[in-house]
Amino acid sequence: MASLSYFAESLGPEPTSFVASNTGGLGRFVSLSGWPAPAAAGVLSHLLRQGELRGLESHSLLHPLDGSLQGVVFPQVSAGAYSFGPFDPQVRSALALFPHPDLLGARARLAAARRTFSRAKAFHDSQEKLYGKHMDWRAADQAAQELLRRLLGGRKQEGPGREVHRFFGAALPQGAVDCVPQLTQDLNCRVLLKGRPGTGKSTLLKKIARAAKEAGFAVELYHCSLDPKSLDLVVVRELSWCVLDSTAPHEYFPERPGDQVLDLYQRCVEPGTDQAWAGELSHLEDAYRSLVKAARGFLEEARESLEKFYQSLPQPDPAQLDQAKEELCAALLPR
Repeated sequence: MASLSYFAESLGPEPTSFVASNTGGLGRFVSLSGWPAPAAAGVLSHLLRQGELRGLESHSLLHPLDGSLQGVVFPQVSAGAYSFGPFDPQVRSALALFPHPDLLGARARLAAARRTFSRAKAFHDSQEKLYGKHMDWRAADQAAQELLRRLLGGRKQEGPGREVHRFFGAALPQGAVDCVPQLTQDLNCRVLLKGRPGTGKSTLLKKIARAAKEAGFAVELYHCSLDPKSLDLVVVRELSWCVLDSTAPHEYFPERPGDQVLDLYQRCVEPGTDQAWAGELSHLEDAYRSLVKAARGFLEEARESLEKFYQSLPQPDPAQLDQAKEELCAALLPR
């Protein structure tokens, strides 16, 4: 029985949701809207346990503000449930209409976090532009083609390929977290990309994902939570491999027989670039880290405000809550 954990939403500069990508094709789906988050997490945790007791493969969709359980998917039976928050643009929640000071405060803090992440991204973009000026893009394309030959080897499947979009991590208030070890634990081959901002890691990942899909395989695309247009991880489970942007804040090193490293800085960037631009790069990195830290502070304030708001609400009747748990299991799980 396989289980995966990931995030379907991002609290970065641009509100981005991949909930539909992960639940849109389900035969049975329950939307929990207007539920206090603690109550919803309890109901979903019960659903997850009951599914696992039945031997079902499970996906845990995590909340980008605190890492709590926000959704559950059971691919084998095409069923799932997701708890939408009070500010989610996809579902209009009655909770968002409450003129409660803590709820208003949470909304303001989340907006401040997004603005601050956006400022941080501007410094990161400047690093990308600097390194991009010293890139050998032909060498980067050659590296991508060589990697594709190793990973696909001309293999194809009949029928169209499929893709699903997710985030493997989030910038939580306490720091960056990711689900990479759990997402990749059953894979035989992990290609760990090294490099710098703007050295072609995401471009290579997009080429790998596109080629695998065109060859008829199911592809998992994991996006950067602070820049959803950028990819950080591509997984093809049918071939038991993945390619990962293995740089901070999700930096990993070879630790298993099937792990390989592809360093795009060494292969594709003009030698001495780090040293020649050390002062400017250090300034940009310091500014980026400082703003990300400030944004996480706003997220913590938003989390605290939401917690106070939920505590101010009337608490659900335990008997009714137990009944809701059983009704959800009956609706989604095989008997």
